[in-house]
Parts: sequence; C-alpha cells; structure tokens
Amino acid sequence: MLETATRHEPHTEQPQRAPLIEVENLTVRYGRARSGAPVALDGVSLEILEGEVLGVVGESGSGKSTLGKALLGLAPVVGGTITYRGRRIESLAPPQMREFHREMQMIFQDPFGSLNPRMTVREIVAAPLRNFGIMKRDRIDGYVEELLGQVGISKALLDRYPTQFSGGQRQRVGIARALAVSPRFVVADEPVSALDVSIQAQVVNLLVDLQKERNLTMMFVSHDMGVVRHIADRVCVVYLGRIVEIAPADEFFDEPLHPYSRMLLDAVPGHSGAAGDLDRDVPSIPRAATGCRFADICPVVDPMCREVAPPLAERKDGRAVRCHFPDSLSA
Repeated sequence: MLETATRHEPHTEQPQRAPLIEVENLTVRYGRARSGAPVALDGVSLEILEGEVLGVVGESGSGKSTLGKALLGLAPVVGGTITYRGRRIESLAPPQMREFHREMQMIFQDPFGSLNPRMTVREIVAAPLRNFGIMKRDRIDGYVEELLGQVGISKALLDRYPTQFSGGQRQRVGIARALAVSPRFVVADEPVSALDVSIQAQVVNLLVDLQKERNLTMMFVSHDMGVVRHIADRVCVVYLGRIVEIAPADEFFDEPLHPYSRMLLDAVPGHSGAAGDLDRDVPSIPRAATGCRFADICPVVDPMCREVAPPLAERKDGRAVRCHFPDSLSA
C-alpha cells in the first residue's frame, strides 16, 4: 500500500527526549464494574516522549483505541494515573480538562461521521479557534484558509459541506481541525483505515510532513503494520488490554521479542512491512485469572506461563516485553 509513499526516517539514533505523557497502571472499564463489564485496559504503564511518533498496534478489541481516548479524557478511567507535562489529568472534570484540550487533540477514524454535516468546511476548522478564543475574529478566516491549503484543500472549496467531499478530503479537513489550535500532542486513531487504498499513502505522507514541521508528539493507532513501520519511532503492542511489547521501530520489525508480536508480523504478506492488515477474525480468548493471557495460543508456552503472569520487564537495550521467555523466538 505504501510503496509509493515518502519514507519516514525517524529511526536513526535520536537525542534523549523527556516524557510528555506518563501513564502508570492505567485501568479503563466500560459500564459498571458490578454488572460484569469487561476491563478494556488493565494496568497499562508507558511513557510518550516529546516529539516522537508512538505506533500502537494490535487486533480489534485489544484496547489500543481505548488507550488513546483515555489520554484525552474520552474513556472511563477507573484506576491508575495519567500525567501530562507534570500534571495529573486522569480524574479532572470536563471544565478542568478543557484547558488541556487545546494541547491534546484527536484525529478520528471515521471521516464521514466526525464532521458536522450542517457546517461548512470553513466553519468546522474555525470552530475550535472560536471555542478557545485564541485568535481575533478578523484573523480567523485567513488562518483557516492557510491551514486548509497546507492539508491540500483549496480556497475555492471552503464554503462547501462535508457531504460534497471525498473520504480523503474529509480526513484532511479532520486533520486541519485537530491542528487548528496548535496542539502539542495528537492521537491519530486509525486515521486511514476508512479510506480507499489509493489515497491512504497520500494522507499518511501528509501526517508525516505535518508531524515533522510542527514537532508534534503523536500516538498513531493502527492495525496496519505497513503504515506503522512507515511513520513510528517506537512501537507499542497491546493484547487483551495489556501492553506486551514496546520497542524502537527498527528493532521491533527486525526482531520482535513477544510471540504475539511475531504472530502479528507473520500475518503481513511477505513479512516486509510494506503492506498488511491485522484486522483478522480471531478466536475469542478468555482472560485467565492467573498466568499469561497469551498462553492458550502461544507457540513457546511453558507450564510456568499458565501459573504466573509475566510483568512488562524493561531490558538493557531499551525495550520492554511481557514474556517469561522473550529470547525463545530467536533460539
């Protein structure tokens, strides 16, 4: 899919970056706990570094999109902490969270459902500027025209409605709306999965360029390993609500440590990362009360795995993996 796309080059050695967001033991549950509602995220801990693109991958239902929503206050956090630039935000009420929404924005998966059909494109992109009151009204129109031009929407189209645009054009508008308030952090939740294959690479390249130009910190959620390999500095793998591996992108694609990571990569045609889709129909795997959640289908399972849940252990090489035997894949 991305053979003609401009290759992102984030994977050379980077200067040490400070964390922008720190997540500790985060738990998210939809519905009431006493009703037996499932846990969507269970004890997730990670850091997102200033200026990086963190690719978050996993199959449908793994919890990857929930993680992005939780960081923006859009999912019900029932435990753990989220720290943004040194401030705890996981339990803030909506009025208090509002001040952070200028710095933390989201690009939604569905370009058809995420734009108000009753507003023109000009109005859609101008809305957050007016809501936050961060620009004089006489400057908004010119700024909106400039921003939409940067994402490939010409001035002649600005007074049209979303229904008059293609899917790719609508997603460009969604990107412009997210960037209008100059955020520091953006969650891109499957931003190209609803688009035609012929235009996915164009939108990915646009995101690459904008991330570099604005030095954005980005969480890029996807089930497409080709896109993630293209754009991410690091990769975070989520399985049944838990992180099972975090690694620099090059190391991850060259040598995954967790058996689930290997399974995801083996599903990619040619195992080259040039294309591939993880959104496959998979058996429903029950959450075991004890032991590793991947044990029932793990190719290197040991009796210990069924009895003791492995921690997410940091390694000397800067990677982290939730597996008792992370070197068994290369043995």
